[in-house]
Amino acid sequence: MIDSTHFILAYTGTDNDGYIKTFSIDGNYAITELNSLEHDTVLGQYNSLVMIDSTHFILAYTGELNGGYIKTFFVEAPKTDVPYALSTVGGGQFLIMNSGTTYTATSTTDINDSQWHHIVGSYDGTTMKIYIDGTLEDTNTDFSGNLPTNDGNVRIGADYQPTPDNFFSGLIDDVKIYNYARTAAQIAWDYNKGKPAGHWKFDENSSGSADGDSLIDSSGNGNAGTGIDGANDAGLSWTSGKINYGIAFDGTDDYVDIGDTNYNINTVSFWLKADSLTESIIDLDGGTHTASSTSGTISANGFVSPTIYVDGSLGSTIDTGWHHITLITDTAIDANNMDIGRVGAGYFDGIIDDVRVYGYARAAHQIKQDYLNGAAVRFGN
Repeated sequence: MIDSTHFILAYTGTDNDGYIKTFSIDGNYAITELNSLEHDTVLGQYNSLVMIDSTHFILAYTGELNGGYIKTFFVEAPKTDVPYALSTVGGGQFLIMNSGTTYTATSTTDINDSQWHHIVGSYDGTTMKIYIDGTLEDTNTDFSGNLPTNDGNVRIGADYQPTPDNFFSGLIDDVKIYNYARTAAQIAWDYNKGKPAGHWKFDENSSGSADGDSLIDSSGNGNAGTGIDGANDAGLSWTSGKINYGIAFDGTDDYVDIGDTNYNINTVSFWLKADSLTESIIDLDGGTHTASSTSGTISANGFVSPTIYVDGSLGSTIDTGWHHITLITDTAIDANNMDIGRVGAGYFDGIIDDVRVYGYARAAHQIKQDYLNGAAVRFGN
């Protein structure tokens, strides 16, 4: 065995002639013959193989018309150092191999679904990351330091081994390699210009009841919400918002049911005009990760190392006027049971407008711009 896929076979065949053959076996166990040499005493064909080192060989043999030949050849060893590789293995995988040890970050989204996907692998010297469609899906910190090096070629559509294999079947477009680790915001911009994973503008109507109304997800990801005004059958209504229109909640049993967004979320932003300083605002997953206010202080409950912005600046204090709130978590949250205006048995009293969730941490300048865009439009009180 030369390596895991290449082999040399020496055997005695017809008329006791000696043969040396090399062949490969691919991932589907298909055998391909690469070269063949015959040692034939009748024809005077003799050969002798001498290994110089683990990859270089000399072959001396007698060939046509008893001519003497000496050939040197190179059998490349399998790669033990691979600075980076992206593949569809496991549904989507970013790989680094260092001295034969493989390190991987694997996606939770299966990209082998005949649909277009944006896949990114990044490494910053300490952490490997894989992003699918602008969203961080896995990290690995087992490898650190400089990337390994080798003198092989960059390949698109085949693996990194000396003899290309595991050929890609499908379409590939817009391949980029950077000499630095892209940030989450840059990767999201590459994917869809930084668009949110969910965006509820609340602009479907200007007045009347919002109960039972379908609330469009303007991100294009199809996570429409449903207005629910609860048992009292009153309260949830359309009104003037911060940007065009918004929804008024009565603080008793009104909420907007979004459900499972099918996204991992790092940023939540919204405009609110609360009727009191203590309110239940948004629930991302049935009570574990929520947004609320207590005595005028915004909290990002359950968020990992949360960062809170009020009106485009770091801070957490609000009053009963209009405010733009942005909450960021270091660890993504699976927004699998999202409600707007309800957290458990607590309900929001006031107006909410322009709710957005992102699969990456918005940068400070982006948050400032989000606030300024809304602050420049004033249709309500």
